[in-house]
Amino acid sequence: MKNAQIYDIPYFLKKFESIPSEQIGQGALENHCALWHCGVGINDIIQYTPTPEAEALAIILGGDNALHHVYDVNDNFGKRKYPYNSPKERILAALREKQQKSLENNNIVDVKELILN
Repeated sequence: MKNAQIYDIPYFLKKFESIPSEQIGQGALENHCALWHCGVGINDIIQYTPTPEAEALAIILGGDNALHHVYDVNDNFGKRKYPYNSPKERILAALREKQQKSLENNNIVDVKELILN
């Protein structure tokens, strides 16, 4: 049996940090956007058949599996704007922001558990 891949924030940070900036494009999937690097092609978008990896990235960036969360950050169209020129820098900034919020939330839970115990 094949081991299940865990698509979490550290996985995506490592993945996108290792891809050269010039290999993550802005715009359509043929420009090798973040979704393309997660195995999603243009037909997958049209038919909405994303890969588990792409869905996981969408959930991390936007809270649900809607792929627009990924290309909103990739192309800087979302509500949260990132002051970086490259899609790679924006994806990494969004992932680091989510990681920081996750750490802060975990710390709050830990403090509550300590008080209750």
